[in-house]
Amino acid sequence: MTNWDAFDFGLRFSATALQEDLINIEAYRLSLHRLHLPPEWRQELQKLYIVRAVHGTTAIEGNPLSEQEVSRQLAKGRGQGIKDQVHRQTKNAADAFAWIEQHFATPRALLLEDLLEIHRLITTGSDEHENVPGRFRESGHNVTVGSPQLGGVHQPPPGGEATKHLVQRFLEFVNSRRFKGLPPVMQALIAHFYFVTIHPFGNGNGRTTRCIEAAILHGSGYNTYGFYSLSNYFYRNRDDYFRKLQETRMQYRYDLTTFLQFGLKGFREELERINAYVRNRTHRLHYREMIRRCLEKKVGKRRRLINEREAKLLHAILDASEPADPFSDEPAKEATWHELWPLVRSFFVGKTPRTISREVARLEELGFLKVVQADRLGDSSLLIRFDAIEKY
Repeated sequence: MTNWDAFDFGLRFSATALQEDLINIEAYRLSLHRLHLPPEWRQELQKLYIVRAVHGTTAIEGNPLSEQEVSRQLAKGRGQGIKDQVHRQTKNAADAFAWIEQHFATPRALLLEDLLEIHRLITTGSDEHENVPGRFRESGHNVTVGSPQLGGVHQPPPGGEATKHLVQRFLEFVNSRRFKGLPPVMQALIAHFYFVTIHPFGNGNGRTTRCIEAAILHGSGYNTYGFYSLSNYFYRNRDDYFRKLQETRMQYRYDLTTFLQFGLKGFREELERINAYVRNRTHRLHYREMIRRCLEKKVGKRRRLINEREAKLLHAILDASEPADPFSDEPAKEATWHELWPLVRSFFVGKTPRTISREVARLEELGFLKVVQADRLGDSSLLIRFDAIEKY
């Protein structure tokens, strides 16, 4: 059992074990920072990341809304369509992240007022059972967290003065020169670990913690191409997330290495996903420009490399093959002939199926696409070949 009177907000970790991930993260970040993206790409990235952050942080705590449902709710406006506690939690998380964007636009100290305001925004109207929004647990309000299945049970400090004292010491710790000398991503993860360990509120501690993490990242400039939050990563790895927290407390006795490795891996994945987004969008942009060039390129007195029908077909395949996940490692999915046909037949009015098959075969031969599973064209799928950009 933890002796909270003598509790130490320590910085025990293996720098060697974390070095490779930190180098990779900084390389990715600097590489992305040097890119000049169109305003609409930046806006889409911001929108996607806010949706993912809101969905992730609420879903970890059991909110059943899907990412698509969260996206639809936020598209209506955070104050619209609030039907129940589930939708209120979504609105509250979005409000809290918006507040962080506004109040942590530049580096600054984390204040007691910030913690209370974030918690108030997170829990008002949605999590008020045994919880007062914007207030710490009172004397006699003690809690336990965790489970034997996920690393064990943790008993945070008792409510009242013990909790208030530890929160004050937490703030002194995260605002100290030694702490501020760490890489921002490590600051965010260490603050995350210690605040959720104190667990000072009756409810909403996890969501408040993940907001604090996001505030540190945002205030440190980790927001160039979207609102960085590890909430979605923690949700995708929910059991491991809870297990790493508990193992760090109970098995490793507050040696932070394991939890930091877990969090750094997530942050690297998030940067890789942004890189994939930029790569996918850039490839599609270049592919459409290549279609234009090929449509204009003469290969004979009256013949061009591709004709109007073939150009329209390639554009249609490109549209239909866009992956559902804009951060996918695969820049295109297979487009089935069945989903393409309603549009394609308008390009080939008056043409026989043999003409269509011949032109698809020609596009494959030229290297613009690949025909997959094609006993007959109607049962096949078509896959864009982005390597054609280098050829044409």
